[in-house]
Amino acid sequence: MDGQQVSVIVAAVFIAVLFADRLGGSAALARRVYQVSLGLVLALAVIAGTNAFIRPPELPVDALSSGDILTGGSPEDLDPNVLEDFANKASESATVRAGAAILAIVAGVAMLQRYKVTGLGVATGGLILVLFSGSGIGASCNGGAFNTGAPSLSFASEGRDIAQFVVLLVGSLVMAGYGVWRWDNRTDGEPDPAPTASL
Repeated sequence: MDGQQVSVIVAAVFIAVLFADRLGGSAALARRVYQVSLGLVLALAVIAGTNAFIRPPELPVDALSSGDILTGGSPEDLDPNVLEDFANKASESATVRAGAAILAIVAGVAMLQRYKVTGLGVATGGLILVLFSGSGIGASCNGGAFNTGAPSLSFASEGRDIAQFVVLLVGSLVMAGYGVWRWDNRTDGEPDPAPTASL
């Protein structure tokens, strides 16, 4: 999936959520922006989680120095077991992300009856994961050391990947809690009242 395809998909998701129903001023627009943001943060949290806990295999020093793995060069000089391990790890990562996407969509739809604003944001996160992670399932090494079309594996240190995951996870929980408090716990069923001018 190239950059242009990613841009088109992101634009389509944004438009679909922003115009899910007729916008009713700044209050409704704020809810739509929140839903898109919550979906993106949830998707990034899942991706960070797979990067943190599904680590790439240990690489031989000569493989790193030649750049074959990192640049997608010719794999002839690399151990076939290394290539298979890379493909297996990428497939595991894609499977976890796809499973999380399905759970997020189902949970988001189930939440819609009680938590309309937050539920749509959660479902949006699942949709983003489906669009960006689904193509990696069943990946194999074809034409390059790691040219799979699957989600990439992180070469950062495990500690940094875990820190990123924790930040995104906590951030997504805070955002979900804010949406429930700000919109979904309102009992009057009406949008936020317009501010009144002080006398």
